[in-house]
Amino acid sequence: MSKQQGPPQAKINVQKAADWLNAKWQGPKTCPICQNNNWHIPDRLSEIRQFFHGSMVVGEPVFPVLLVTCKICAHVLAFNAVVMGLLEMPDADRAKASAP
Repeated sequence: MSKQQGPPQAKINVQKAADWLNAKWQGPKTCPICQNNNWHIPDRLSEIRQFFHGSMVVGEPVFPVLLVTCKICAHVLAFNAVVMGLLEMPDADRAKASAP
């Protein structure tokens, strides 16, 4: 068994995430692929970064996201964790993470 590399991931408040989703998600909360309503909200965030042909570029922005997954077909919806209020960031970093 390998040891975890880097700092441990912090857990998020899943209830806060669910409350935000329920407030913002208008209409039926069915999956657009399989039409079921069986979602998994993880307790940890993921990140999205720009693609540089397989290279990682130091200093490029990273976008923290909450990946909500359909438990039936595995379709994934990505939500900006900063906009959701799940991640506290300094104001300068917040503007970068919230940029389209």
